[in-house]
Amino acid sequence: MYAEISPTVDTGVAIANPNSVAANLTFVFTGQDGVQFGSGSISIPANGQISAFLDQPPFNGGSSLQGTFSFTSDVPVGAIALRGFINERSEFLWTTLPVIDTGKVSSNPTFPSFADGGGWSTEFVLVNPTKTALTGNLQFLPSAASSSLQTSPASLTVNGQTGNKFLFSIPAGSAVKLQTSGNGNSTQVGFVSINPDPGSVSPGGVAIFSQRNLSGITISQAGVPATAATTTAIRMYAENSTDSSQIQTGIAIANPSSTNATATLQLTTLSGQSTGLSATIPVPANTEVQMFLNQIQGFQSLGTFKGVLRITSGFNQLAVVGLRSRYNERQEFLITTTAPVIESYYSSSPAYLFPRFADGGGFTTQFILFNASSGQTTGVIRFNNQSGQAITPVLK
Repeated sequence: MYAEISPTVDTGVAIANPNSVAANLTFVFTGQDGVQFGSGSISIPANGQISAFLDQPPFNGGSSLQGTFSFTSDVPVGAIALRGFINERSEFLWTTLPVIDTGKVSSNPTFPSFADGGGWSTEFVLVNPTKTALTGNLQFLPSAASSSLQTSPASLTVNGQTGNKFLFSIPAGSAVKLQTSGNGNSTQVGFVSINPDPGSVSPGGVAIFSQRNLSGITISQAGVPATAATTTAIRMYAENSTDSSQIQTGIAIANPSSTNATATLQLTTLSGQSTGLSATIPVPANTEVQMFLNQIQGFQSLGTFKGVLRITSGFNQLAVVGLRSRYNERQEFLITTTAPVIESYYSSSPAYLFPRFADGGGFTTQFILFNASSGQTTGVIRFNNQSGQAITPVLK
């Protein structure tokens, strides 16, 4: 996982052990130069969890770091990385970061969405999960909505250079960061193709959106994991509200191929019933489209809604990420990402984990469970504390 520690940024990790025996982990830090340091080991009790920032015990990664944190476990565990940013009002903003399985390196993934200008900027973090250096380039491609269906690559400034293609070189086990300038009054959106050089493999990574208001205050950040395109149907939780929060679900659909594609969208209720609403969205070759549900032709009349959105694309490979927006009590527009689920991914029935939740002290957690298959599913949710003891939280 990408690891960064600075006066304004901290990285944490939560690792949950669902087994009936203790999980024994070894870990190591790797700097930007590919040199390892700060190794150690920890034990997580049966059904327990550990959650800490990387500059805290037991990790003790120091006060300044940009690189990676890697760990191995003698039994299967679940993990999530958390990035904290102190904004200009000294508020702590959270976003999630992916934890990359070094045994499952994706082939030519994409970042389905980026935003730059008009208060937005995007950091692209590329993580090398292998034991050899990786090289290649990032290519920025436009949004169909913002380019009148033209497929010419987007041009913007990244790490002080202007263009639409930017080279990367990542030492073994390390990471690099490329950041858009955020300059300009208008917002440019699109997607990013990760292209490894011949003989190299694709890095993993995350794109981190940052949004500033007119006063220059960073009000939200959100992470978009690098995603491989798929032809398989996907489902995702969708919500649209008409109250003061104005919660809305959006989608970004990227088509990294040279063939025009069409995405078909269907909405079902929380009880699995069809709403009768469906839509088709053309996604031209080498472009992406992004919009909120109530902006899609056929969904404009959507009122208060909670349910599931299903997206299919026939034989075309598309990469998708969900977007969730709301207005807070200061009427600031906040946005985060939601992960779509590939239908075939949950063909078996193992236990899955939320590696971390928080409640109290200003925190609440919303758990959203939806069925990503065509058949009925049942089960239970069990809550454990860090020491592995069962707990009973108060649920609304």
